[in-house]
Amino acid sequence: KLEKVLRQIRNEQTLWSDFGIRSLSLEDPLFGTNENYWRGAIWNNVNFLVLSSLKRIYLEGEGPSHDLARQVYADLRKNLVNNLYGQYKQSGYLWEQYHPLTGKGQRARVFTGWSAL
Repeated sequence: KLEKVLRQIRNEQTLWSDFGIRSLSLEDPLFGTNENYWRGAIWNNVNFLVLSSLKRIYLEGEGPSHDLARQVYADLRKNLVNNLYGQYKQSGYLWEQYHPLTGKGQRARVFTGWSAL
């Protein structure tokens, strides 16, 4: 089951991006529609939960999906940190959320809540 979940997360046509995991799949008909607050944006708190779970449960020891879990962890961490740092360097702010296609900071700025995780 873990491998299926990791492959779904890692799929660039659904949740994966170069900036973090999207909050809604690109394939979902509601992606980016109407108020669009929760429909696709990259939220650091959600990405933090994925990273912390992968680290705590799957990075130590061995198992059938541990190599894939390690790779997803390393790639997601790199993507998230690079985007946050790049956006901070460019704008001087940490943002509430990040655009699902460009990674650009959006909504509330000076947002050190979960973006500081």
